Amino acid sequence: MVGGGVAGLSAALVLGRARRRTLLIDNDGQSNRAAPHVGGGLSLDGTPPDELYAAGKAQLARYDSVVVRDGEVSEARQDGEDFVVEVDVGDAIRSKTLILATGMDYEVPDVPGFADHWGGAVFHCPFCHGWEVRDRRWAVYADGDMAERLTTLAGGWTEDVTAVDPDEVGELRAEGGTVQALVMRDGSEVPCDAVLFHAPLSRRGHLPESLGLELTEDGFVSVDDLTHTSVLGVYAAGDLAVAPQQAPIAAGSGHLAGLVAVRELLLGRTA
Repeated sequence: MVGGGVAGLSAALVLGRARRRTLLIDNDGQSNRAAPHVGGGLSLDGTPPDELYAAGKAQLARYDSVVVRDGEVSEARQDGEDFVVEVDVGDAIRSKTLILATGMDYEVPDVPGFADHWGGAVFHCPFCHGWEVRDRRWAVYADGDMAERLTTLAGGWTEDVTAVDPDEVGELRAEGGTVQALVMRDGSEVPCDAVLFHAPLSRRGHLPESLGLELTEDGFVSVDDLTHTSVLGVYAAGDLAVAPQQAPIAAGSGHLAGLVAVRELLLGRTA
């Protein structure tokens, strides 16, 4: 198991309860650690990410067959019917099954002030963060069709929405840790309490390429309805393969990947 976010932890829990020897390798790089808490998701709502991951690892500790290891997977390859995973430097691990749950990185615009408030008042998902700034002043950092789409979507949480051309934005102004306005390049300001924008995603590392996995046009790992990738014995779950990128959806896909992997280890692989 590569990746210890909600998808990887969910898959590992299923494997542990099925008494499969499981190694979960994690480098604590989950993208939602920037947020103060998880927004949405039954039993997850309002939970700080650090607490969520600590609780998940504590649950896994109850199962003797599961080992959680801090580390970075540098390479993965197929070797006959097995897979060889290289962790950090020179440590090679052999496995019958490989589940990838490495997540994705969000590309936050290089606008002064955005990074300081990313995951809070500056966000990409109103379903995750919109409730906390409901009925406030929102600026949509987008133009063209994306601006129209996001402005319409934002209307579910607030009636005060202003679309702003990214090319015209100079910086985000905040006072006392609170967002105040987008400052335009001409010195004018667009007052706002929150900024919504579309954040492109990028894969972490090159494991999908190393394993020869098929990718979608958008760069995600291509999977079927049962989390199978294009390589027999390799499964993918969470943000790396499933959209929308939200914690409850990642948790569900991880659970499914673990279930399918166990079933196919015991009954034989069919895909």
